[in-house]
Amino acid sequence: MKRKIVASIAVIGLAGAIALSMQMDKSSDSPEPDDGSVASKVFVGGDLHTLSINGSEMIISGHESAAISGDFGKSWSAVRALDGADIMAWTTSSSTTFAGGHNGLYISALGKNEFKRVNFYADLSDVHALGASGEFVYLASPEFGLLASLDGGKTWAARNTRIGQSFMGTMLVDPSDPLKVLAPDMQLGLLATSDGGKTWGSLGGPLGTMAIAWNPSNIAEITVLGMSGAAITKDNGATWNDISLPNG
Repeated sequence: MKRKIVASIAVIGLAGAIALSMQMDKSSDSPEPDDGSVASKVFVGGDLHTLSINGSEMIISGHESAAISGDFGKSWSAVRALDGADIMAWTTSSSTTFAGGHNGLYISALGKNEFKRVNFYADLSDVHALGASGEFVYLASPEFGLLASLDGGKTWAARNTRIGQSFMGTMLVDPSDPLKVLAPDMQLGLLATSDGGKTWGSLGGPLGTMAIAWNPSNIAEITVLGMSGAAITKDNGATWNDISLPNG
């Protein structure tokens, strides 16, 4: 039951992130230095891109920067190493946290939040989606398509140069079979692969897909949010039910 509650927080947390963005926008253009005690003192930008939850740790990011909370959002601290990085996606392998955005890929030892930018694959400088399970890590770029690493991000190889260019946010990797991955594609909707990203098929759901989450106790139950609305499937895409969202 506890795992299901955490999964629900990950889905509805987007609304909380939007509310936090509204609170941040009310602060001055030049906010006070952050002491981690008041959420409004941490400025990540009005356009929030991501909300990632790992246990009690929450990380949000926007055009300006990123912020981290260790108490489910009660207090926040700025991640200054990601100022200006325009982070679009997060994921964690067994030992590393990955953050990707319009300025490339950043990594930190798990739990340290001491990020540094890495040059790791040709001229890649734009990362829009990430996903991982154990030492399997997937990365999607509008420049190179889908890349995969089997050693926790030490080395990378192209898996599909045609798919992945319009992926967005978090890719979900099956913890029992890391060759199975779900990805939000802003052009094609919710996509799935069972061979590590070499081939993909559609599972349906809203078009313009920007965010996905599944129930870790039953990964066939998937929630999808897109430009055309939101929907949930409980049978891995065979049937879908729309979800009502607040106006705006």
